[in-house]
Amino acid sequence: MATIAHSKFQYDQNCFTDFWIGPNDIKEEGVWMMDGVPIKHPIIWKPSEPNGLQYENCGAIAPIGVSDLDCDTNLRCTVCSFKDFQRFSFVGTCESELRNVYFTAFQLDEEELMFMGYGAYHIKRLNDTWAWINVVTNKTIAFLLESVPDFPMGRRWWQLEQPVCEQKDGDRRLLLSPCPAGYFSCNDATCIPLPHRCDLKYDCRDNSDEYDCKRIFFPQVRQ
Repeated sequence: MATIAHSKFQYDQNCFTDFWIGPNDIKEEGVWMMDGVPIKHPIIWKPSEPNGLQYENCGAIAPIGVSDLDCDTNLRCTVCSFKDFQRFSFVGTCESELRNVYFTAFQLDEEELMFMGYGAYHIKRLNDTWAWINVVTNKTIAFLLESVPDFPMGRRWWQLEQPVCEQKDGDRRLLLSPCPAGYFSCNDATCIPLPHRCDLKYDCRDNSDEYDCKRIFFPQVRQ
């Protein structure tokens, strides 16, 4: 979201005709900028715009083009742009279908965070723990057994309440990881480059990159 628009005008469902889009010439009259960087591409202005001189320094868009308005005008709405969402992988049971593996974190309000799956699954707070839920059937698949005050990331023990993806119910150690391809996820969900896994050097803060490593020991060769 453009900095000037976001800082001055918050989202409201009752929008008027124009929308703040971020361009402004507050710093220097006639030099239109976006997030502090001069705009190089042409702006499609409404006829006879811009016309506000030093009194109208913020850009707003309407169906027929952009106009310059007083930055204190209460338009109520802004046009937003979003960066790519952080994708998480939930592995340990359903890797056969990628739509059941990938999740995206959403914060619905100041206190509620949930992970929305690409398929039928969500991970969200339920009472005092985290739950893995099938939102189609509205059934809880698993509960997080460990006490996690904020986030369920990392390798943790979950209690499967019902069979899922050919996995029987019972305790399972599952991984919710933000690490992209080419990285190893430590038990605490921090990411290290994959070549650092099993390299005889601790790179994870919890040393988990050196767990379960198969090593071959050669006898010393005497010359």
